[in-house]
Amino acid sequence: MELQLLLLAAMAVVVLAAFPFAVGQLRSEIDRQRLCAAARAFGVVVASRFLTEPCTRCRGREMRLVLVGPDARWVRYRCRSCGQSRRADAALRSADERDASYRRYQAMRAHYDAHRRGRALRIDIVFQARAAVAPARAAVRAHAPARIRRRGLRTTRARARARGWL
Repeated sequence: MELQLLLLAAMAVVVLAAFPFAVGQLRSEIDRQRLCAAARAFGVVVASRFLTEPCTRCRGREMRLVLVGPDARWVRYRCRSCGQSRRADAALRSADERDASYRRYQAMRAHYDAHRRGRALRIDIVFQARAAVAPARAAVRAHAPARIRRRGLRTTRARARARGWL
C-alpha cells in the first residue's frame, strides 16, 4: 500500500512538472492554427480583391503568393506548375478589407515569430486565380473589309514604285 502511494505521489509530481510545458505547447499550436487561418483568409482576399490572371504560359490557375507591395496595393504571385511570376494590382473598391486582412496576417505573423525565436514557420499562401474569359492579352481581330484591304495594298504598291523598289 505504501509503495502504491509513493508511486502515485511520484506520478503526480511528474504530471505537475510537465503541466506548464504542455500548456506552452498547446498555446503554440493554437497560435500556429490562428496564423494559418489568417493566411488562408488573406489568400481568399488576394483571389477575390486583386486583378489576378491565369498563367499565360501553361494556363494554370493555382498560384502562390510571393510578395505583397506597400499597403497591399499590389501582389506578386507565381504559377505553381511552371513557375512564371506575375504582378496584380488591387481593385480600387476593396481597400479597407484588403488592408485589414493583410494587417491582421502581418500582426499574427510578428506575434508568432516573436514567441518562436529563430524557428520561423514557412507558410505558402496558395489561391486560385480568376478564370479568363478570353485568353489573356490576346487581341481578337476581325478581317478588314475588302475595300480597305485593296486600298492598303494599292498605297503600299504606290509607295514601293515611288521609291524605285518595283
